[in-house]
Amino acid sequence: MIASIIIPCYNYGNFLTQAIESALSQTFDQNQIEIIVVNDGSTDDTIDVAKHYPIRLISQTRQGLSIARNNGIALSSGHYILPLDADDMIHNCFLEKTIPILDNDSTIGVVFTHREHFGLLTTIKYANEFDLEKMKRKCSINYCSLFRKEIWKDCGGYNSNMNPSYEDWDFWLNIAKRGWKFELVDEVLFYYRKHGRSLSDIAKEKHDILFEQLKKNHPELFLFENEIPK
Repeated sequence: MIASIIIPCYNYGNFLTQAIESALSQTFDQNQIEIIVVNDGSTDDTIDVAKHYPIRLISQTRQGLSIARNNGIALSSGHYILPLDADDMIHNCFLEKTIPILDNDSTIGVVFTHREHFGLLTTIKYANEFDLEKMKRKCSINYCSLFRKEIWKDCGGYNSNMNPSYEDWDFWLNIAKRGWKFELVDEVLFYYRKHGRSLSDIAKEKHDILFEQLKKNHPELFLFENEIPK
């Protein structure tokens, strides 16, 4: 198996159909793709929706996004991992455009793209080439980016102490400090749904607390910022 798409879902059964169908519509060889939905203790129709599709369903008690992703990845068989939240979607060429980059360059660990917002807000968010110094100040890479499973193992997975919503920022820094390269595909291949108050909104309200935790998780990256002038 080449790639595993991991879809955690907590009470987003009303959106899950579109997420799964966008994964099933990939132009890359479907025989080399697996889709894993991790039901994170949902109380809606998430299980019923998932059972309509040829995917693997894992159910667990409510543990949060980081652990749901980790559990799905741990049970996956793909060399490459693509996290996809249950309320979002990917372009049908996402894997076709990103997998060859990892196949052809063993020094690249992560491939990311531009994203389009849809729902309550319609706009395009363009990403820039990866810059670690800028990344230390703001997460500019979509959580929905393709990465090598071996890197996830090396990093110890997503860190649950960065919930809500900063777990991907922490993860990318964890990868970057190990020397892996990040490659941008200059296309909009990820669709991010805007629908009311989200985990990202909650995270922004708790930014100062989460950012301090981020620095504690990666002291070697924030050494200068932590030094107190004498």
